[in-house]
Amino acid sequence: MAMRKILLGLLPVAALGACQTATNPADSYRPVLKSYYACVLVHADQYAGRSNEDPYYLALAARDACGRERHKAQQAVYAAERPAVAARIWKIYDDGLIEDMTARITRNRQG
Repeated sequence: MAMRKILLGLLPVAALGACQTATNPADSYRPVLKSYYACVLVHADQYAGRSNEDPYYLALAARDACGRERHKAQQAVYAAERPAVAARIWKIYDDGLIEDMTARITRNRQG
């Protein structure tokens, strides 16, 4: 009888635990950002292999080639965060992506 009371007392706690969503909003948009990054990475490598343009402009072209993924990623960030926070996150991520691709292209050209 005591065991039954304990189990019935734990039932609502277990039900609440199963219904909770992720506590970190970044968990909801992290996979979308990774897919956007991968798309830009592939295009940056392709463009760098075919052109001797400035690495910064190649990185911008690679980003622009992934317009659909970029839009999905931006929507995911804005859906999960408050507008001001989302705008900062997006600016930091997008600027960092361009810096990463520029550095990658430069490193690959240097050998």
